[in-house]
Amino acid sequence: METTTPEIGNKCVHSFVEAISETPAAASMHDQPAATASDEEKQQHDKPEQLADTTDKSHGPHRIDETGGSQAEEAHETPSVGKIDGADAEEAHDCGEEPTKAQYAEKLRLLEAKIQELRGQTARESESSRQSREENQELREKNQQLREENQELREKNQQLTAESRKSNDLLGATTKKLREALLSDAWLEEWDSQIFRCTKCNRPLGTRERLLEHQKFWHSANSPGIGLYVRPRPNGLGELQELMKDGDLVLTFKSFFYPSISYLVSSHVLCMTSRVFLKMFGRASPYKEAAAVRRANVLGSSPAVISLEDNGQAFGFILQLLHHRHDLVPQTLDFGVLVRVAAICDKYEFHGALKQTIDKYLDPYKTKVASRGYEDWLLVSYVFGYADLFTKASQSIILTGPWNYQNESFHTAISSVLSPFTPYTLIDKPTEKRKEARDKIRRHVESIQAEWSQTLGEDTKQICKIKDNAKECDALLFGHLVQSDAKYCLREDETWGKSLESISALINQIPDLYLPSMPTKTSVPSKTALDLLCRPGSLSHANCSWVPKLKLRTDTCIASIEGLQLSDFPSSGGKIST
Repeated sequence: METTTPEIGNKCVHSFVEAISETPAAASMHDQPAATASDEEKQQHDKPEQLADTTDKSHGPHRIDETGGSQAEEAHETPSVGKIDGADAEEAHDCGEEPTKAQYAEKLRLLEAKIQELRGQTARESESSRQSREENQELREKNQQLREENQELREKNQQLTAESRKSNDLLGATTKKLREALLSDAWLEEWDSQIFRCTKCNRPLGTRERLLEHQKFWHSANSPGIGLYVRPRPNGLGELQELMKDGDLVLTFKSFFYPSISYLVSSHVLCMTSRVFLKMFGRASPYKEAAAVRRANVLGSSPAVISLEDNGQAFGFILQLLHHRHDLVPQTLDFGVLVRVAAICDKYEFHGALKQTIDKYLDPYKTKVASRGYEDWLLVSYVFGYADLFTKASQSIILTGPWNYQNESFHTAISSVLSPFTPYTLIDKPTEKRKEARDKIRRHVESIQAEWSQTLGEDTKQICKIKDNAKECDALLFGHLVQSDAKYCLREDETWGKSLESISALINQIPDLYLPSMPTKTSVPSKTALDLLCRPGSLSHANCSWVPKLKLRTDTCIASIEGLQLSDFPSSGGKIST
């Protein structure tokens, strides 16, 4: 508990009073009336004299009567401040000699020491109290921080609990739907498996009685007459082209770049010509699309609508051929459309049904297999099984195809020369063959650079095959190599990232350079420089040049490249089995 300054003063006064009360003079002070303020001031002023008088007059008993002001002044001059009865006076007299001034001083010193001790104790208690307050403040701050963290944890716990409850609800709903879906197809019970269709207007009716009433009312002699029944057309299909009358399936194609177009077709034709559609719409198919087609066939309701993401023009051409709508089939097609047709045939396995028909559309482009802009013959020949054209197209791709020198692959983006539908297996093989030929040419160039770099320094190596002027020959050819490296960028990766034809053309641009021939001594005079170079006995440095060997190695490597074999690639085409 903290002790204040007034409390310290009270303690000191109390101790002092206890010490004074031990003397006879102090005992007599309790009976003395209270002095006035002026008397207290005078008493403080005359305190030394009072102590002296007290010492002199304390040998005998004395009595102070309560007799007015003059007596009060006399009492002020004495050390006693209270009234002493007779018994008290006798007791004070019996105490013997009263304390001296030195004894009072000793008591005062003891009181001061005790006061100092109390002050020190009070200071220590104050410091301890201050430290306790600081510790309490820290504890309160930590407690507040813990309460805030606890609040955050409670909020996070509530959030996690809500999310967990939501996930459990979603999981429960999903499980319930799955359980109901796996239980049975109870909705099929609502179907009427028998439809009575009017032979005159093709309208469906639910019962035989309804059919008879319909024919009697609408198709009798005096009936008002009625036109043929046309199935309701689904909404949002855009342009609808009927390829099969009373078809049970509508294939719709939507695009951001072209208007939407739809085709009314027969699911049976698609199932007969494509194994993919057989799995999708076949009798044993468990898919929703198959159920919609069966519903259209059984009830005679609106045809099922299936949306596809393929190219509508190319797919429409395939559907027209499959449904024998030759009145709608165009006579010619652009090569880009034929590439999309090949991609769709590869995706849905229409190979067998269209191979014979597609030949006449591809004939005008077969002579352009190796031409720029017709690199997609690689995909077309692969899909429709043209082995010879596949070999030529792959060889042209290996030699002239654009490459990305950073990742060593064809550009397969939309703006590239190859269709984005080209299988990766058709890209990996040409990539490997092109990289193998490129590395062979580059290693030969690097070997030439390493060999001629040995002609410098202390441990020089002579490459010139002729002893005469060997140093001049080596210096000339080495300088030509350094200049060619810089001019044709033979050390840059970007150079070797070009097509093989471009690399070959670049190397063939390097001029051949060698030291002129030096004539032997002869008495025959020379007339021209040509006579000097061709004179028998002259020493030729033509065989020392590194350029002819590099060109020969490059041409040989390019000529040895062959196209791929179609038999090395498993095709998804073949006979369609139903």
